[in-house]
Amino acid sequence: MLERDPDRVRAIVSALSDEYSRKIFSATINEAKSPEEICSEQGVPVSTCYRKIHELVSLSILRVAKIEIKDSKKLTFYRSEFKNILINLESNNLVVELVPNIDPSMRSITILGVSSVTQDTVHDCDVCMLRNVLCKVFVSADSVNHLFICQECERKITNKDESVPLDNTFV
Repeated sequence: MLERDPDRVRAIVSALSDEYSRKIFSATINEAKSPEEICSEQGVPVSTCYRKIHELVSLSILRVAKIEIKDSKKLTFYRSEFKNILINLESNNLVVELVPNIDPSMRSITILGVSSVTQDTVHDCDVCMLRNVLCKVFVSADSVNHLFICQECERKITNKDESVPLDNTFV
């Protein structure tokens, strides 16, 4: 997916020019991790880690992958939205290519794990990553996870189209 919006490109390039942001991005490509895990593995100071995670989430570079409650403490795990971010200079313009972070072994959605589907809303599709499209919101049985799926991806999912990259949000 190519990103050409100059403001978003500038924000992504700026965020990834920071060493700690790159460490956090890289650490969360293969699996979801808590800030504590990232800090200990990558040597990122705790307050810096939380600040950079917040910035990366606001840029949709990271996402909340899961939330666990342990000993009355909420643990949030983050995962990279992209497995690669390629920055190119084309005719004096920066272009960012965002390669979705899809694990091919996790290609199914368990619709049985969905407790409700809400009205259509305009949002970024979590499957094909199209921005600001009409999506249905699928809510997990535990009401923790929300999955936004555009009409085209929903059609492909119901027809079992193998070209649709899915993650295990409700597995």
